[in-house]
Amino acid sequence: MGNELREKFGPGVLAERIVRHLGNANNYVVDSIRNPHEVEALRCRADFTLLAIEADQATRFERSRARGRESAAQTLKQFIEEEARELASDNPANQQLHATRQKADVVVNNDGTLEELHRQLDELLAPLMSRFMRPPWDDYFMSIAKVVWRCAATA
Repeated sequence: MGNELREKFGPGVLAERIVRHLGNANNYVVDSIRNPHEVEALRCRADFTLLAIEADQATRFERSRARGRESAAQTLKQFIEEEARELASDNPANQQLHATRQKADVVVNNDGTLEELHRQLDELLAPLMSRFMRPPWDDYFMSIAKVVWRCAATA
């Protein structure tokens, strides 16, 4: 479906549609970025950071099998063949995981346990989140007052 949408509306269309819905007052996580044009569309936001989460091929295959999806590759050979189609393509509308990964700001190794991944992400995200300015106290309390007023007005 993603390839079809990128073919019809341009290679960055999925990210362009997402960006239109993101506000400036919150933090967001966008996953499954699979095309370098999507990265460029998301880079219009000054606060965008691309994380590449990587694991070796055998680990990815075992995790895929553990999810138990009927459509999942049943052999490592089949998994490698299917993955090769997603890694690179001459068609700019297709998935291009290699080119997308090259645009990553940070690469995280995910060969370990889920707990190890969470620990790595906690360490990584703390400094990233510290870049965001908190609103001044007056703005903070005024926004609370507006919410309370709206709730009282509709009650």
